[in-house]
Order: sequence, then C-alpha cells, then structure tokens
Amino acid sequence: MSCLLGRVLKADHSHVVQLLHGAGASQHFSVMNEDSLIIAMGVCEGDGIDEYEQMLVGLAKRYQDSAVHLGVEVNDILPLYVYVDKDCCNGYLPSGRDFTSHAVCSDPLGPSGPLTRTDRAWKKINPKIRLRLDAFHFMRRFELGVTHVQHVLYPKFASDLRYAMFCRHEGDWRRLVDAAVRHYGKQGLSRHQAIQRVTKEDVQKYCRRRIPLGDELFRRVREVIERYDKKEVDGVPLYNRYMPKIWEHLQIHIRRGCLSEPDPVEDGTLPLYTLVGTEFYRGDPSCPLEVYRTCRSTSQVEAYHRVLKSNFRSAHCGIELGHALICDCAYRYNCSRIAHGATQARRVVRGSAEDVLPIPVMDAHSIAVLNKRNSFLFGSDAYPLVTREYHADDPEEELFGLS
Repeated sequence: MSCLLGRVLKADHSHVVQLLHGAGASQHFSVMNEDSLIIAMGVCEGDGIDEYEQMLVGLAKRYQDSAVHLGVEVNDILPLYVYVDKDCCNGYLPSGRDFTSHAVCSDPLGPSGPLTRTDRAWKKINPKIRLRLDAFHFMRRFELGVTHVQHVLYPKFASDLRYAMFCRHEGDWRRLVDAAVRHYGKQGLSRHQAIQRVTKEDVQKYCRRRIPLGDELFRRVREVIERYDKKEVDGVPLYNRYMPKIWEHLQIHIRRGCLSEPDPVEDGTLPLYTLVGTEFYRGDPSCPLEVYRTCRSTSQVEAYHRVLKSNFRSAHCGIELGHALICDCAYRYNCSRIAHGATQARRVVRGSAEDVLPIPVMDAHSIAVLNKRNSFLFGSDAYPLVTREYHADDPEEELFGLS
C-alpha cells in the first residue's frame, strides 16, 4: 500500500464498531486512487482534520520518495483532485455574494479565498490540489429535508436530482443511440422504441458525464427543488420544515464551485474517465462502443467500508488484532480490485485497458524478488512503482491502521 499512488483521490469517513475496547475508536478514514485501490487508511476517534493530518503528511512524503525512485518530476505524479465527503470549503459564500442574486461562481475551480485547515492539510501533498465535494454525499444531504426516505415521491425526486447533477457527453450519447438504433432496427423497432431500451447502466458504461459549472448547476438543481415544493401524497408532504434551510446551505457549495468539474473531453488536465476498451453493444458486431470507467466515484469506498464492518462483529477487539484485521481487509480488498480490473479489461472485445494497474499481486516479498531478479537480468525493476521500501521503525514514516 505504501507504494501506490494516484492522480485523482477519493477520501471518505465511515463509522465502524468500537475497535479498541474502552478507547472509543469509531471512525475509519480511507483514501483511494482512481483505480479504487486503497492507498492510505487509518482509524481515529473523530472525523476532524486533527485525526488524519499526520496520515496526509506521510502521503506527501510517499509522493516525494516515489518521484526519486521512479526518476520523474514529482509534478508528474502528484494528485490533481481529491473528492471528499465533508469539509470541502469553509461553508460561507465569498464576500459580495448573497442568496438574493442568481449570479454564481462560473469558475469550475471555485473562488479564491482563505484556506481552511482541510485545504492546508491536503496541499501538503500538492499545493495545486483541488478539493471537490463528492456528488453522492451532496445528494444524501437532501434526505434531511425529506419527510421520510420511504415517501412515495422520494425515489422520483432522487432520480430527478441525480439527472440534474450530471451532464452526459453528447458525443458519447449520440454514439450510444446510433448503436441502439442499429441493433434494435434489425428487430423491426423504431428509433423511439430503440432509445427507450437504452438503460441507465448503458449510459453509465458508455457515456462520460460531468457536473456542470456553478450557474448551470444552480439552475438545474433549483428547478428540481421547486418542482417538488408543496407536493404531497395522502396529505403527507415530501419536504419537511427543514428543507428551505438545507437548500439554502447547499447552495453555498454550488455557488462556490465545490462540485463543478471541467469537461472530461475538452479539458485533459483532469482524468475523470479511463478508457477500458471497446465492446459490442448487446453483442452485435455492427455496434462497437467504447467502454469508460469513472475515476471519481466513491461507490467503491463505500463498498470497502461495508466489507470492513462485516469483519468486525464484536466490539471487544484489542490493538494487535484490530490492526491486523484492518490491514488484512485493505490487502484483500486491493487484491480483489486488481482482479476485477483485469477481468473488466478482458471482457471487452477489442482493445485493452489504457491504465495498466501498477502491480498484479499485492505480496511485497514476491514483488521484491521479481524486482531483484529482473534488475539482475535486464538492468531494470519489473515493477518500478514498488521499489520504495516501508520502514515501520522510522518515526517519519507514514502510518496505517491503528499505528
């Protein structure tokens, strides 16, 4: 894990059972890269920056050391963006802006202003890194303003909100529609009927998406909020009395540009998507489509937290066992993600993954042996990303788990 890097990071907190008997450790903080591999993790008592700031210091040291080992400029491997579940900004609008104006920040990178402690902590890794609020956690905050998530109107509200948050790439959408029309046209279906058979999974698989700039995003989300205002079923309204205040607060993140992203096609500075390969739509050789994998989704972080919780079925766990279980969970999860990535690349009909995963196994001893023998025979390491040695006794070395 201490050898893994990433250009797009995803950080998330999760409540776990009490690991240390009587110590109150209840928060698990993990960082993943664009390949959904865990590159840093730890357990702490709270979710404040004080709890994991030392981890970020160690992560910054890792990037510096890796640049030396790889013989590259450190700027070529530093992370560009990090998606967080909280503390993306100070929670206030820049001076001169208020809720009475429809003008919002059009800069996708957000307005300038004093840095928060979270900003300063992440900028120890890269002074130019930019924090983004994860869209999933942003939409989850609307649940506090809903009467109940079991409300009849809530599924449609959540679906419309999700549609308003993301703009699909029109070129990818046209290619998907053309492929569906060609495929279903052979079955005698009309263009309209073919488009109706395009599923949400198809859009996620074949179409790149982005969160629009502040002004457009504000208009799209506001339209959804206003559409469901005053709506009720059997006398039960969808919104509770807290929704106006919640919407007022969430506007801040939209106006500050905490969610907005540059175009994944026109702007090549942010690798939001990775080309996995090309496959045939519905198995039809006449309908080839490119398959993409998003780099910014936190769904895999949430999945890892579920795996972690399933391994702690007792609240009475000592330090040694707790640390071993946490590290073992991370090790096994990374192995499964690497295997899944290789399987996904093989499933495509033509082409291979552009972003070859750094290592095929996670066994440090095996990698060290392979590097040594390959260096002896060919003069170079087989896996140069894994040449950095981890020194647990070094006080400046980064910490993992319960260390």
